[in-house]
Amino acid sequence: MIGVFHGSDPLARRCYLCISSSTCALAIVYCMNTTIDLVAVLVAVGETASFSAAAQRLGVTTGTVSRSIARLEALAGAQLVHRTTRHVSLSAAGQALFERSASHVRSIEAALTNLPERQQEPAGTLCLTAPPDLGVTLLPDVIARFVSLYPQVRVRLDLGNRKVDLVAEGFDLALRASTGKEKDSSLVRRRIMLIDLRFYASPSYLARRGSPREQWASDHDWIGFFAASRRLRVPAGFEPRVASNDMLFVREATRAGIGIGLLPNFVADPLVAAGSLVPVLTRVRLSTASFIMLQPAGPAPRKVTAFREVLLGALNAGKAV
Repeated sequence: MIGVFHGSDPLARRCYLCISSSTCALAIVYCMNTTIDLVAVLVAVGETASFSAAAQRLGVTTGTVSRSIARLEALAGAQLVHRTTRHVSLSAAGQALFERSASHVRSIEAALTNLPERQQEPAGTLCLTAPPDLGVTLLPDVIARFVSLYPQVRVRLDLGNRKVDLVAEGFDLALRASTGKEKDSSLVRRRIMLIDLRFYASPSYLARRGSPREQWASDHDWIGFFAASRRLRVPAGFEPRVASNDMLFVREATRAGIGIGLLPNFVADPLVAAGSLVPVLTRVRLSTASFIMLQPAGPAPRKVTAFREVLLGALNAGKAV
């Protein structure tokens, strides 16, 4: 049963409480001063031929059903139900209203029951936004597992560093780098992964120049990342040989042997495993931020909770959280 809370009516309160239930047989929609809720009660009475059976179906009291029918009769200006101590039946006017309304009530119930977000199996389109470095390095494997587990789900991934408005732009989730200063009561925030910055170099660079003995040493070439450089303490007058605002470029420039790059471990780890990058200055750890997951406040659709489970499972398996 679904419902929008309306005033102090006990049936309205009951419908509001049942908004997430999939066991209620009839959908009753409450709206300001409309009669669709009362008509739906009439349909339940007509189908069960009993106030008590209708009340049981709707999950309310028999008295609530009786008062709802009385209100509908007052609005219709006609008697709709004949009631005795032993029998309940629809009047001619009640039968006419029942025949015109029952199919519509059933259609509403069917439409609400078949919404993708109400299915136990995740379904529909998951709209996700993430920065390019995370999207390219981590999310392909996560999304591949997600869609293989849940074939009724589609994924729309928007990669970019723009801070989107999740609600206004229709996104289900956002993955973002955070410094812990974000405040937005309309969003639910959860940290999913620390950004562990480390220094890396290519085998070709190390063969040519050797390993550095200290960070920012002037006898080595360094590759800078704008966002990280603004937050890190560097020597006065320090200038990297090459700098970029794109973390994936810094990774590829480091792999190409231009110099020593400062990279998040999740960006560098695949190349380290392949032998294309080597950690240097391994005693130095620079954690300046973390990745967070943001979603609109309120009950999360099943597709969102399922993706969150897959993502956190992948991160825990990699010990990244």
